[in-house]
Amino acid sequence: MINHSRSKALEPIGLWSAWVRGRRAVLAVVSVLVACGLMLQGVAEQAAKASPRLLHERVLQVDPEEPLRAVAAFDQGSGRVAVAQYKGPALTGDAGPGQGQEAPNQRSPRFRPDRDTSLPGTLSYFPVFDPTVAPFKRLTTLDSLVLASDGRTPLLSVSQPARVGVDIERGAGQDARRDRFVGEVTVDFSKGQVVPLPSVAPEAHVLSLTTTPAVHVQVQRDGADNFYLVAKGDAPQGKVRVNFIMDAPRTYFGSDIPSAPVDVLAARAPPLPGSIRRRGLLFAAELGLSPRSDLRTAIYALVAHFRAFEESAEPPQDTGDVYLDLARGKRGICRHRVYAFVITAQALGMVARFVQNEAHSFAEVMLPNSGFMRIDLGGAAGGLSADAIAGRRMYQPAQPDHLPRPKAYEDAYAEAAQALGSNVTPPDPADLVGRWLPVAAMGTDRSTFEAMNVQGEQTEAASDTRLPLLLVVGDEHYDVIRGQALSLEGAARGPSGEAVSGLTVEISLGTAMRNERLLLGVTQTDAEGLFAGDFPVPVDLAPGDYRLVVLTAGNQHYQPSMVR
Repeated sequence: MINHSRSKALEPIGLWSAWVRGRRAVLAVVSVLVACGLMLQGVAEQAAKASPRLLHERVLQVDPEEPLRAVAAFDQGSGRVAVAQYKGPALTGDAGPGQGQEAPNQRSPRFRPDRDTSLPGTLSYFPVFDPTVAPFKRLTTLDSLVLASDGRTPLLSVSQPARVGVDIERGAGQDARRDRFVGEVTVDFSKGQVVPLPSVAPEAHVLSLTTTPAVHVQVQRDGADNFYLVAKGDAPQGKVRVNFIMDAPRTYFGSDIPSAPVDVLAARAPPLPGSIRRRGLLFAAELGLSPRSDLRTAIYALVAHFRAFEESAEPPQDTGDVYLDLARGKRGICRHRVYAFVITAQALGMVARFVQNEAHSFAEVMLPNSGFMRIDLGGAAGGLSADAIAGRRMYQPAQPDHLPRPKAYEDAYAEAAQALGSNVTPPDPADLVGRWLPVAAMGTDRSTFEAMNVQGEQTEAASDTRLPLLLVVGDEHYDVIRGQALSLEGAARGPSGEAVSGLTVEISLGTAMRNERLLLGVTQTDAEGLFAGDFPVPVDLAPGDYRLVVLTAGNQHYQPSMVR
């Protein structure tokens, strides 16, 4: 008989008593069973009729005028949880036509070009994901061009602002062609029921989502693949913490560009006003390009031209056509480069987008058979605030950038890297393979968990003056069917038995024979130090016995802790 058990509620006093009596942390073993035959089918049907507790599967929904706050969370697959509080202003969504750089608290529905081509100083960038994709977080994406009221100036906008629901793909197995990112945000629905949700790629999948306190929400996206969180029913008046996991195709971060007609995907592009197309083709011809050009040749030529721009306090000559002035003048920072790039690319028949956050703008271009690819044109600020990416792991694309890199582009990024100095933790390529990773590949962060033995008990590191922390889970054994959820409850306690709230807790499965882990989801401890959730088990997980691994990186007051 299959025991799809749910843990019993934990008594905080009992947890502390168990610790002071010197009992070892729970060693939890999960048996993953193959659902087959009528008996298992019946169990599955009964489980489906029950009202599930979807603490880790709730979907958030977004309104472009709602505030959002964020925190970076989990290092994919390596077993490290690195929580760093987001210190920026709340995102407020749509705030009317945008001009210049994206405000940190807005998602602008349109972009109007400006002529301030001077290089800004250090900007604040607010990371959401771990590993971080800084400075390439997707906050606002604009995919179409319209004419301003003057009948001449091209404005960037969203072709299809209507939103559709996004499924939470709970139980999805690991796809070797995609990488996972964990995000943590705090949202405030007090000004409306829809808030922006940052993303890492247009084709991102939402694999897990949790709200604390529990709120009925939905993830939605518009025609330009801007993601939103939408509260259903009465919007909560306080702040809501959201933990979520996204994955994205590796080809988005770098891909080979095939040889194909430049307009091979023109049927999928939003319609372009005739006057904009004519001017775009006029400038493209100056670069030796036309709709009959080869796609790879065209992208290389455009990237070579726009990456060679220089920042200047003196803008290009004003002839009354801001697009052609910027494109020909070769002066401007990121937003000017991407604006002119997208107009030229769309005129040639490409599916090209303008992407922006509070610190940087970049482009997306659709490639046949592989989807969108991110294209950086440079022109970023003199630097990002140190607290934005200090100590974070940087995501490293599987394929290096093979696009043209003019000297101006190389020099600008060399200066930015020098300014960052030691604030960025060098990436460990082993951490970028996917969810299944050897614990031995924890790289520069392995020392975080060297204080823990295999039974989950920790010894305080000599250099760590934080208080010791105990994690306890509810049951010693769990039986669960593939494709269904593992229900788990636990608690975090300090040395005096005090509840420790606000901790990010990661739930993984570890193999019995190999020192590897499979991330199931993340949650947080509440005001009483308790955590709980229903964590989906992938449908393609091999049957067998697995160790349940529950861990937290602690916080500024408490040390890391792990139970496995």
